[in-house]
Amino acid sequence: MAEPFAGVVAYVVHYHTYPENSWWGSGLSNSGVRYSVIISASLAAGTLLNFKRLPYGKLVSRQEILYLTFLAWMLVIRLIQGQETPEDAVDKMFKIAVFLLALTHVVVTPRRFNQFLWVLVCCGLYLGYDCFTAPRSMYIQGRLEGMGGPDFSDSNAMAAHMVALLSIIGIRFLRGGWKSKAVSFVAGGFVANTIVLTRSRGGYLASLVTVFVMLTFTPKGRRKQILALVALGAMGALTVVDAGFLERMGTLKAGEREKDESAMSRLRFWKAGFHMAVDNPLGVGPGNFYMHIGEYLPEDAGRDTHNTYVRCVAELGWPGLGLLIALISNAYIVLARVRRLAAKAPELEECAWNAFGLQMSLSGYLAASMFISATYIQMLWWLLLLPTALERVIANAVIGESG
Repeated sequence: MAEPFAGVVAYVVHYHTYPENSWWGSGLSNSGVRYSVIISASLAAGTLLNFKRLPYGKLVSRQEILYLTFLAWMLVIRLIQGQETPEDAVDKMFKIAVFLLALTHVVVTPRRFNQFLWVLVCCGLYLGYDCFTAPRSMYIQGRLEGMGGPDFSDSNAMAAHMVALLSIIGIRFLRGGWKSKAVSFVAGGFVANTIVLTRSRGGYLASLVTVFVMLTFTPKGRRKQILALVALGAMGALTVVDAGFLERMGTLKAGEREKDESAMSRLRFWKAGFHMAVDNPLGVGPGNFYMHIGEYLPEDAGRDTHNTYVRCVAELGWPGLGLLIALISNAYIVLARVRRLAAKAPELEECAWNAFGLQMSLSGYLAASMFISATYIQMLWWLLLLPTALERVIANAVIGESG
């Protein structure tokens, strides 16, 4: 509790390693010990006890106000519509809020922010290696499934998570010394290999979006470095792709897509979700999509939307979707502002690179979210709130330089 950053690290490590599913952590879990509750409570207590000495500056940012408004709207809709499924989305989102509000007030110095990013790199390395060594029993129809924690046990969610991490790893590779480059290179290889093992078309398209953003918003004077990173990534991809991956990506062609029931079912779910939102402008309630989809598609009762935005508007209504769009838009505005401020001072270059990395990560994850229901998945909210932490980082960096 004396150092709240330790709680942030513990939370992120637990999220990626999920000891409840591991031989080395299942014992305590089976005895009733809830790792996440202990870590969250310790983090909250540590943050509150040290709150006065944390250099967070402004207490609440615009992004945090939007986020808290989103949570409040979720609670209102839950009270109106009730909870119809065992999935308690509101409870989960409020637990995530404990971590995020601690994160945006604790990880607010250049040193802490870079340390946090390295924690993500190491977690990506661990998770990637875990997937690389997964037994054949974890493959369903040639796709890696059931790895990691609940948020990314689905292959498409895992791919989306790894695409987001890959951008952060790439920036660490560019900015670090030879030791950092070595760790980032290995981590990037395992993470990219995991994307291939998931056979996720959404992950593949998200990767292309990430590369597009990388090339479009390259920092001034750094195009050669970025092109070299893209070339290195392309060569690495050639070493891990296999016939199964190429065959599945080939179904993205129009003619093949018409034969793919998985792709066509998504279109049906999206259309049904839109009609659900039209019939219920305020939403059917957090987590309740499964209970209502059967009213529109009787043969698909209990199925998911496989689309973050459709699920958001179906469950939280048009106000909920509007708040999500506002959060996304403001995240990009904050990152652009950080890059503009950092461009004025060479000593703030690291902040500019971190903002660039988050632009790529967020863009890739938002693209992948077209094919997964990430409305209540943690990574989406991490990426939407990290810009606030980075904004506080650059404010502290300026104060440090002027002081």
